[in-house]
Amino acid sequence: MAYFLGMEIMQKIDKIFIYQKKYAKEILKKFKMEDCKSMSTHMCHKEKLSKNDETDKVDVALYRRLIGCLMYLIATRPNILHDSNKKVLRYVRGTPNFGIKFNTGLKCSLQGYSDWSRSIDDIRSTSSYCFSFGSGVFSWCCKKQEIIAQSTVEIEFIIATTAANQALWGVQKEGSVKLKYCKTELQLADIFTKALPRNKFEFLKEKLGIYSNSSKEEC
Repeated sequence: MAYFLGMEIMQKIDKIFIYQKKYAKEILKKFKMEDCKSMSTHMCHKEKLSKNDETDKVDVALYRRLIGCLMYLIATRPNILHDSNKKVLRYVRGTPNFGIKFNTGLKCSLQGYSDWSRSIDDIRSTSSYCFSFGSGVFSWCCKKQEIIAQSTVEIEFIIATTAANQALWGVQKEGSVKLKYCKTELQLADIFTKALPRNKFEFLKEKLGIYSNSSKEEC
């Protein structure tokens, strides 16, 4: 076991596993959620996030502190990128050992996925992408666009261009980038922008290379 910038790193012959169990428990304690009831997923299927959802207003300062803490946890838990609320903490409570697994000895090829979703408040799209070399993801992004696209085609072009620029940086001068159609059920970037049913969330989570470092989760 080794530590680097607060991350716990386990290195074996066939894999490298990076996670933040200690930090995850510190977050739960900080927000007094260490004894909360755990959840198997932090998402509510088909939930649409909106500024005007008529729910009770939250403490802005507390919410910002929560966002700040989760931003660092996302370094090894990109599957929680879509949401930032106490449901996420309940999910973290049930999955403290989760992190990114990188398999070694594989034939590596750069693979990337990109997708988008549209806000119901201002019609601006949120773009996302992720990249891996065949096992765990090493690069990902989820960002709200500064402009309002006039058509779906324009949105697709913007997202594809953003992802392609990242891919070009990855291959540099040693390769080329090919754009391919990806079926919806295999679109890894969906996990960053959409509330998914549990079975699809679990499927995409594993495709991102996110696993537990133990056979049985602590509860």
